[in-house]
Amino acid sequence: MRLDVNLLDYLVLALYFVTVLGIGFAARRAVRTSLDFFLSGRSLPAWITGLAFLSANLGATEILGMAANGAQYGVATVHYYWIGAVPAMVFLGIVMMPFYYRSKVHSVPDFLRRRFNGQTQLLNAITFALAQVLIAGINLYALALVMGALLGWPLLLSIVVSAAIVLVYVVLGGLSSAIYNEVMQFFVILAGLIPVTVLGLVKVGGFSGLADKVRQSALGDPGLHAWAGTGSADGNPLGAHWIGIVLGLGFVLSFGYWTTNFAEVQRGLSARNTTAARLTPIVAAYPKLMIPAVTVIPGLVALVLFSDLGKPGGPQYNYAIPLLMGDLLPNGVLGVAITGLLASFMAGVAANISGLNTVFTYDIWRSHVKKDMPDEYYLRLGRLATVGGVVLGIGAALIASGFSNIMNYFQYMHSRNSRTQVICRQAPSPEPI
Repeated sequence: MRLDVNLLDYLVLALYFVTVLGIGFAARRAVRTSLDFFLSGRSLPAWITGLAFLSANLGATEILGMAANGAQYGVATVHYYWIGAVPAMVFLGIVMMPFYYRSKVHSVPDFLRRRFNGQTQLLNAITFALAQVLIAGINLYALALVMGALLGWPLLLSIVVSAAIVLVYVVLGGLSSAIYNEVMQFFVILAGLIPVTVLGLVKVGGFSGLADKVRQSALGDPGLHAWAGTGSADGNPLGAHWIGIVLGLGFVLSFGYWTTNFAEVQRGLSARNTTAARLTPIVAAYPKLMIPAVTVIPGLVALVLFSDLGKPGGPQYNYAIPLLMGDLLPNGVLGVAITGLLASFMAGVAANISGLNTVFTYDIWRSHVKKDMPDEYYLRLGRLATVGGVVLGIGAALIASGFSNIMNYFQYMHSRNSRTQVICRQAPSPEPI
């Protein structure tokens, strides 16, 4: 597909890229030590780290993936937010963040080293690094979809150019550059998705019109319910029993992801004190409750507006948001929406790469390969790890391109990573903190 953009849209996009790179150059001046590069010198206020925490999660799996889920599974997609995210985020803030922050660790694997042993740290670090490469690939693939829609570029070229943009500002300013960009990107994302949602609802006749049209679609009436039919796995579009939703998604996957995923926890560790670290995921939990309004609802709108969506020969579910943008938005507003999409994917890639470079440098290389080197050595290694992570992410993006619904790919991958997290937490503990 190719979006009908004009000069005004390109100017909006260019302004965004200039701002992103400007933040990277500005943040570079504050990077003097490895702590500055990897954890922003532990100096940021809670509102900054909280918005960055949320924005870091607003990547391809959240925007394209959740809209795709909305189109494919209906209203039941809200379980990924209200059951599979918010409770665990609150638990992280109240219970886990004080442990992480007060122990002065650099990462979750480092906490596991103190809690268990070096072998547990290494296992967790390797699996985390692999997961971040794969998830970065999802975000890069989504970035490439939008770049291809804008410019008509082939997939590989779009992936490489998208990766290069993220690489520049993360290498320059480290975590501070990523976080400040994530805060800006949060507002840009909303500015892009809200018009899509509002105009989409207007076109289908409001909420009542949308409900009527969903009932007439392939989803039928079950697509309008979150809990109805969950007494059996066959009674709802999601194909899940309520026990699986509550215990599998709401406990195993959710707590495994939110409380141990360093790409998110890292934002809390960059806070200025324990109180700010504890508030980081709690601040993020409030807007997280409302995100389905700009992801799931557009997915349902796309389902009823584009009858061939997700069908053989038709566009993939992943294209739900881009299709709505091209169909609903006038030029200028379209540029803002495109910028919002790019912002969400760049925030996701930056979160993945900033977590990867920290874990590789501290938990793999410094802890198990070369100890007691000068701080400048680890700072330089962190920048090299950033480059390596982006290169590997390009390969992972080509893998992600083979899935018609990238949220399904993400859940498949994440469920296996969660098993490893559980194994790590069950290891014997010779030295409790």
